Amino acid sequence: MAPNGSDSTTSVGAPGFTGSPPLAGADGGKRKVAGYALAAALAVAVLAAGYGWATSFDALIQERLTEGPFQPPVRIRAAPRELAPGVPVTLDDSLSWLRQAGYAQGGGPAGSYSVEGGALTIEPNPSARSTASPARIEFNDKGVETVETPDGRELPRFVLTPVTLTRISDGGHTLRRLVSYQELPANVRNAVIAIEDHRFFEHDGIDRIRTLRAAVEGLTQLERPSGTSTLTQQLARGFFLTPEQTYSRKLKELTIAFRLEDLLTKQEILEHYVNHVYMGRWGPFDVRGLGMAARRYFDRDIVEVTDAQAATLAGLLQRPSYLDPDQFPERTLKRRNQVLAAMLRYEYLSESAYQEALAEPLGVVHRDLDTDMAPYFTALAEQELRRLLPEDRRGFDVDSTLDLDLQRMAVEAVSKGMAEVDKRLARQSRFRGAKPPHAQVALVALDPRTGEAKALVGGRDFESSQLNRALARRQPGSAFKPFVYAAALTTGLPGQETRDGEVITAATILPDTPRTFVFGDEEYRPTNFGKRVSGFVTVREALAHSVNVPAVELAERVGYDRVAELAHSAGLQAVKATPSAALGAYETTPLELAGAFAMFANEGRSVKPHFLRAVWDNGEIVYRASPEGDQDQVLDPRVNAIVVNLMEDVINRGTAYQVRAAGFRPAAAGKTGTDDDGWFVGFTDKLVCAVWVGFDDNTDLKIEGGESAAPIWTAFMKAANGMPAYRGARSFHRPEGLEQAWVDVPARIKDYARAAEDRRAELELAGMLQEPVDPGGEDSEEPKRHYEPIPHREQNELFLPGTQPKPRGGFLRGLRFWK
Repeated sequence: MAPNGSDSTTSVGAPGFTGSPPLAGADGGKRKVAGYALAAALAVAVLAAGYGWATSFDALIQERLTEGPFQPPVRIRAAPRELAPGVPVTLDDSLSWLRQAGYAQGGGPAGSYSVEGGALTIEPNPSARSTASPARIEFNDKGVETVETPDGRELPRFVLTPVTLTRISDGGHTLRRLVSYQELPANVRNAVIAIEDHRFFEHDGIDRIRTLRAAVEGLTQLERPSGTSTLTQQLARGFFLTPEQTYSRKLKELTIAFRLEDLLTKQEILEHYVNHVYMGRWGPFDVRGLGMAARRYFDRDIVEVTDAQAATLAGLLQRPSYLDPDQFPERTLKRRNQVLAAMLRYEYLSESAYQEALAEPLGVVHRDLDTDMAPYFTALAEQELRRLLPEDRRGFDVDSTLDLDLQRMAVEAVSKGMAEVDKRLARQSRFRGAKPPHAQVALVALDPRTGEAKALVGGRDFESSQLNRALARRQPGSAFKPFVYAAALTTGLPGQETRDGEVITAATILPDTPRTFVFGDEEYRPTNFGKRVSGFVTVREALAHSVNVPAVELAERVGYDRVAELAHSAGLQAVKATPSAALGAYETTPLELAGAFAMFANEGRSVKPHFLRAVWDNGEIVYRASPEGDQDQVLDPRVNAIVVNLMEDVINRGTAYQVRAAGFRPAAAGKTGTDDDGWFVGFTDKLVCAVWVGFDDNTDLKIEGGESAAPIWTAFMKAANGMPAYRGARSFHRPEGLEQAWVDVPARIKDYARAAEDRRAELELAGMLQEPVDPGGEDSEEPKRHYEPIPHREQNELFLPGTQPKPRGGFLRGLRFWK
């Protein structure tokens, strides 16, 4: 139509028109009609092409949305916690546990809780996989006092829904907690809309008013306009497109935004947005979505955040790294207040609510990644999951073996213990005038009966270094010696004697003098720490004081191959049948060594360390570990009991005497190790723990294992002993068939540290153990010498049947049999 409303095409070439020759007018009219037709056809073609181009993105959109906006993450969860009478936890501790497990006041994914008069009432969510019933829990100054049903019926315990350690998606580098639109609290929704797109519910994907205003500002201020994208555009850009900044990508962004508005409701768009948006980093992980951000920054579920916290989360959307609350709290606070002002301006907050939120502290919780997520542990749990179930694992719920409270104790023990190691390093002369490098650490704690990993620390700080030292291969040094002694003591079993028919017992006397061992075409000359020698030493004293030469002597007598075979059976596959194996020359990892020592704590049965208990897929179990673990009887229980008894002396009066000096009282056994690094592996009947301390570049630590690793072990085990699951460690089991006897040994052998180093002392010790002989022999020109008896001491010793020394001059005082 023409501006005046007439049809301009009817006057062209109409009857009665006389302004042009008839034929020319007819031809011109035809040309114009043809031109309009062509223009219309082109317009239709352009529109069709544009529509086709626009709808070509539908396949991309549908592909990304087919199974929901994101791939369902793998949820790795800790072992469930229990609240039971006598458990030493406070009400505040319990509330923190509940929030971590997904409970919230008013209702969370796991359930709801309320506090009244110091009592805690818990209502599990029926939709959560929990067998717990509602419970009311009361506390006293020592911890949990009672657990009852709401109607007053006594309960033995309340089992919490397992805490989710991590949700792994997008190749394992993203942490996300999916939130539905219905879960998204109004204050969070309003904060996001107020600051990011206040006309979100009015526009069709593009806010033309905002775009025009930004363009005008850009022209007048000669600056690039910013902040014009709607939430729909941000979703299109971040979720469907690559990040490059080009005109073609911007055109695609606008097109996808329009299509999203056609294909999805506003609620669905907002749900997708709040779950996808980047919210900063936590160590090596990307934090995606407001659900995980609430947990990351405030240690609470998103349904519990305050108005001020909602504003903080919405404020971080602009520039999460620049506004990082951990590094730049003043920037975060300023941005939060801007969001609160926007919420007031658009009437999402009243004046009083605004003032109240404005006065609230930022309240960001500085969470410890190593404690809350146990990332070194979860990485190994994920590896085990991939090995067990190599196919598609999306959406799996994985129940791990981790004890979250034991993990916290491990992190604390490592932190305090390494601070002491730093002080010792700073006092070393090689570092005077310079700052010593940071030593590193690993701690592994296992259940010796099942092989379940209960706590694992792979370094001082996962955020600084993701290298997992629990898997780092290092020489264990003397920490390997118990396997040598175990192999040697098996010679007391029928048919297991040495090649020379010898039976080795805990009372066997071994030479401790410089000696060269020949193996093949090579020579091996071990020395003791500090190059000390004592002349002779019993098997018990040799292990207690970690004397090197007798250990190699034992390995030679029993056979290097038997030592290696026992080590392999216990899980130390790298050990070879050579003299140096006796002193821990072959590399292992803290995880392997902890698993191998579990054999001693488990009556000679080996177990394989593992990290998973069960895997669930939509409520159906697809994998469950054996409750007893994968066990093999590697060592005769009687031999095992003797070896454990020897290792008890390592702690009671040997190289790990610091354990008792620090106040650890339960029955325990273990072994120190010192090479370039410091080791201590020890155990009770409930827990085995290995600690390694050293430098990543293999620089010599120059601190013995008893002074570097043992204090960390002690602090951790003392804390663990306060927990109901690990409290009350019992004396180690002694099976039937062991005999106990009092034997006499030379008194001076006991005092290894002050043992004589000259030939006369060695000969005196030798003369006490056998018929006196002239060191020069019958033909020697040296004068004959008279050997005076050396005082004896009595030692209560364990033996396999028939292996006790024969009585000689009061050598054997009596026998007592263990039933």
